[in-house]
Order: sequence, then C-alpha cells, then structure tokens
Amino acid sequence: MPKPIKKIVAIGGGKIRTAGTLEIDKEIIRLSGKKHPKLLFLPTAMSDSEKYWLHVQKYFGEKLGCKTDVLFLIKERQNLFQKKA
Repeated sequence: MPKPIKKIVAIGGGKIRTAGTLEIDKEIIRLSGKKHPKLLFLPTAMSDSEKYWLHVQKYFGEKLGCKTDVLFLIKERQNLFQKKA
C-alpha cells in the first residue's frame, strides 16, 4: 500500500479575530484529510506577539479543532543575544 502524501500549507495574512478567512481556513483543514491537523504558527510578522498567538490558539485550536504549536523566532534570537551581552 503506498504511503499517503504529506502536505504543508503555508498561509499569511488574514483577520482571524474577525474570522475574515474562515472559509479558506476550513477548506485548508478539509484538504489535510485529518480531523485534527497540526498547525505551526510563526508570528514573526507580529514581532513574536504572544497576544496574537493566543488568538491563533483560540481560532485554529478551539474553533477549528487543530493541534496548534508556535515557533517564536525573534524572541529566541533576542534571548541568545542577551545571554552573550
């Protein structure tokens, strides 16, 4: 039996606080073929905003049923620079 094809969908922008992208978000989740697909949020455009991450968790996690995680890139980099100083 052939292995299922794994998919990565990268999106940016949108207004999740107002559910402005709800239809496309539901379609992306449907295309994943999973009941609870994994979502990795990279909040770099928002300067690694923890507040925005909370909105993402509520929208994609609670409302749409995704397993959410976050990767802070700027804060981790700032922490590395602070340790060297």
